[in-house]
Amino acid sequence: AVADIIDNVQSADELGSVVNSLLDKPLTDEQFSAVIDEVLSGPLSSEEISAVLDAIFEEPLSNEKFDEVLSAVLDEPLSDEQFAAVVDSLENDSVTAEQVSSAVDMVLEAGVTEDQATELATSAKVLESINGDQAAELFDAIEVATLTPDEADKIVAAVQNAPTEVRNAFEENINVFQGAVD
Repeated sequence: AVADIIDNVQSADELGSVVNSLLDKPLTDEQFSAVIDEVLSGPLSSEEISAVLDAIFEEPLSNEKFDEVLSAVLDEPLSDEQFAAVVDSLENDSVTAEQVSSAVDMVLEAGVTEDQATELATSAKVLESINGDQAAELFDAIEVATLTPDEADKIVAAVQNAPTEVRNAFEENINVFQGAVD
């Protein structure tokens, strides 16, 4: 079974390869769900989360399957490093803007932390994929005074190609006169 295969994995790269080979087989929706549940049910390091999500998102997924995967990942409390790995996986070419927006909704519904909001706001793909309301909620969760200069620079860079409504939310919710994001 899947559990037996996963239990013998020795590295994050090997785990990614195993997940890739499992998902390369023709699977029913129930089998896909079983693989996802089994793989994502155990404690995973940020490297393992990254390898697993890269393997899962290598090929385009239906919105339903994408939501299922993200729900399984976000079901457990994540460290900042693990959350960063999840956000990085959203950059995968096979992940659509609609799916990124859905992922942001899931994070917002769960109660976004300041660190998570900052991580999401530094991703150009996230900011290009969300609407103004989502952006306002993200930016509102960020305490500008605690941003590092690097984080502030990344947010400003990510906002540059974002839709107008996201840029407006940035301007309305981030006090650009506090100095961090001038």
